Amino acid sequence: MSARTRSRDLREIVHGSHGSDEITIAESDILIGMTEHCVDIDKGDPNRVIPNPFHLTKNRYNRLSFTGSKPGRFATSWPAQDLPALPLMEEPSAYDYLVWRTELMNHANLADSQFNIPQAVGETLDFLKIIPNFLKKAAGGIPPASPTKKPLSELTPGEIGNAVGAANLTYWWGLKPLLSDLASIIQFMQAFERRMASLEKMREKGFKRVRKQLRVDVENSSRNGELVVSDLGLSSSIYANTEDSVARKVWATGTLYPGAFTPFHDTELLRKQLQRAMKGFTLQGVSQALWEVFPWSWLIDWFIGIGDYLSAINNALDLQLRHVSIMVHDISHTRVYAVPGEWSSWLKANLPYADNSRERKQRQVVPDWAPFVPSLQLPFIDARRLSILGSLSALQFGKR
Repeated sequence: MSARTRSRDLREIVHGSHGSDEITIAESDILIGMTEHCVDIDKGDPNRVIPNPFHLTKNRYNRLSFTGSKPGRFATSWPAQDLPALPLMEEPSAYDYLVWRTELMNHANLADSQFNIPQAVGETLDFLKIIPNFLKKAAGGIPPASPTKKPLSELTPGEIGNAVGAANLTYWWGLKPLLSDLASIIQFMQAFERRMASLEKMREKGFKRVRKQLRVDVENSSRNGELVVSDLGLSSSIYANTEDSVARKVWATGTLYPGAFTPFHDTELLRKQLQRAMKGFTLQGVSQALWEVFPWSWLIDWFIGIGDYLSAINNALDLQLRHVSIMVHDISHTRVYAVPGEWSSWLKANLPYADNSRERKQRQVVPDWAPFVPSLQLPFIDARRLSILGSLSALQFGKR
């Protein structure tokens, strides 16, 4: 096992000047082009089953420059001020890598439940308890204890909020889970045979490679009216606008191996154990069901991914995830445009725009003994989550 380091610098010097008549007032030399630095570790595995750590950085530098002349003034490749790409996203923490390993196992886990019967029973009981109350509110717009119903025109804002909120929660917490369970039942045998085929291939080869894209995050912004050339004897100030983007892509790879208790010696036993696991008739499946019917578990999952964590450790077939590597690709890109102005009458830019970028690729190997952990995050409030929060607020407001 040896470390290798490679670097290259492809930048070139660009000379610029400006002056008055034939007298040069100022000169400038700048470097444009690309630099690259790479470090990796060769573990001597020709089959590349065992991943190797890897770290690559690239920086690309470019600038607008201006050339032209008018009576009493000239400029030759005079460079604009540097507007570098924005800083890259913060480097991942050790905990981030553990979370991503957990997400890979959650994706690759062949023993995770397809239709968790204990969970479905618990959700149905909840449905029978809370949904009739919601339906009465949605239909009548008033508390269910009221013996009469009002015309729509006489409903107060609180009563209307009651009705709308109750109808929305009836869908998200009642109808949608039931429809999802129905789809899982219909697709159960197809999913079962697909997983059995994967297990048969694993038994034949001795392992199964898995890969999953985990993150694609992009942040776009802009900077406007940046001074890139002050007067400096040119009698023209030049401003520029930028288009900035900072992005991150994360994907994980690993290998699943059968464990000591994986029943590859008996196909019929393997089929039975897989069916039980997919129906939730295991200790892990029951744990998942208890969590899903626990009050407010859905809200906790927005901040702490307990549900995904329980899915990852639902390993009734004793499949072992090993040789996990996480590739994180960060890139920041800035495109610089000169804003037309007085200078446009006698100066010409060397490029329509200048591109600058920073790039970092790093592959981190996560040890096989590392634990699975739940994710910790501030939730992104999408339309579904916003509607649930709004419905709960409307029902609370309607009580007043």
